[in-house]
Amino acid sequence: RPYANGVLRSTSFTDETDFIRKLYRYATTERRLRPSTLFCTIKITNFCTLEEHKEMIDVIGYFLQDNLATNKLEPLTIQTIRNLLHLFLHNNIFSYKNSIYKFTKGSPNTLPLTETLSNIYLFVWQKKILKEVNQNIELFGRYKDRIFFTWNKSTPIALETFLEDLRDKHRNVRFQKLIGTSVSFLNAYIENRQGQLYTRTHYD
Repeated sequence: RPYANGVLRSTSFTDETDFIRKLYRYATTERRLRPSTLFCTIKITNFCTLEEHKEMIDVIGYFLQDNLATNKLEPLTIQTIRNLLHLFLHNNIFSYKNSIYKFTKGSPNTLPLTETLSNIYLFVWQKKILKEVNQNIELFGRYKDRIFFTWNKSTPIALETFLEDLRDKHRNVRFQKLIGTSVSFLNAYIENRQGQLYTRTHYD
């Protein structure tokens, strides 16, 4: 988990304070907020059940191959990690109304490893959004199952089309989205008032 968190740190918000700090830097220090800048928030609705076990293990394997200098994470090889994940994922069972059930997707949301696996999976999934965001020097970050980014490339309709295309190509990731000049994210209400940033506390 510490290794994964280190790789994911550059595209993550650690908490509300970190989000607001980065947003203010984007808007006031770097002066990149324009009157036409859009905000977009995404809520992943199946954070703990993103993918079948085999595909999840494959994604973790590719993630490690892409980011490790060798095929080992400390004493464990990538294949050993894959084998351990296979044991973990395929042996998650629970009882309900006197019957035994087995997870075929995801794992219990009470286990820290579940969050780590989902974070890695979404790190890979979000790369298409990041490619567009990075080309235009925008702000992007994710906190667990919630994503926020700014958008100056095109109209709201074009951004909507872009995200719907992403949804169609990756139907296993289910999400809700909100696009506009005012949104709520991590207990903060933020608004673009003709290029000036306005924020206040907001609770659902």
